[in-house]
Amino acid sequence: MSKTKSISSPKTWAIKRKTNKFVVTARPGPHSKKNSLPLLIILRDILKYGETSKEVRTILNNRIVSVDGRIVRDHAFPVGFMDILSVGNENFIVLADHHGTVLKKIKKTGEKLEKVKRKTVLKKGKIQITFHDGRNIVLDKTKLKTGDVVVFDLKEKKIKEEIYLQKGSEAFIMLGKKTGKKTKINDIINVRGPQSNKVLVKVDDQEMLIPKDYVFVVSDFLEKAGVEA
Repeated sequence: MSKTKSISSPKTWAIKRKTNKFVVTARPGPHSKKNSLPLLIILRDILKYGETSKEVRTILNNRIVSVDGRIVRDHAFPVGFMDILSVGNENFIVLADHHGTVLKKIKKTGEKLEKVKRKTVLKKGKIQITFHDGRNIVLDKTKLKTGDVVVFDLKEKKIKEEIYLQKGSEAFIMLGKKTGKKTKINDIINVRGPQSNKVLVKVDDQEMLIPKDYVFVVSDFLEKAGVEA
């Protein structure tokens, strides 16, 4: 089991630093270590399902914990943004605010928002879409571009709806000082050179430019899925 000193872990991790000298680190998986939390920390320190790692392991061994519809028993499994976590009859969606990772209760769990990270043209004209959690899907054709988001059916393993990153789109800020704020994209600014493209948004009655990668378009998915405010 890979561990790191709790004092060295990101400040956004909701852990008991004085109680636990070492904390588990996430294994390689659908999300990078930088953009995820180990399942143990989610269950013990955020959701409070157990006070010790032993108690959490017992819960996991009972096969009542799933991520995106798949049973997970690995306490170091990486859980990241927009994942759907179920523990028994309780369901949560992984979001973020300026303090770090937060989990909100959710009613509808069969679907998930996936952000397009990469688009690759394969042989015979097929197109492979790689999403933010490492999931891949091959399509015959698509209008999707990097930064767009889809509603993905976790059971059928297919795209149900496409949500485009464009002017007027409702979005969730997932990085930076305004993390966790809902906003509307007022404009998209293409920047020449090595800098990333920007989006013009309005947050707390103030217009501001932020990197395009900082936003995750959501449309009305969170409301339809019954996410608690």
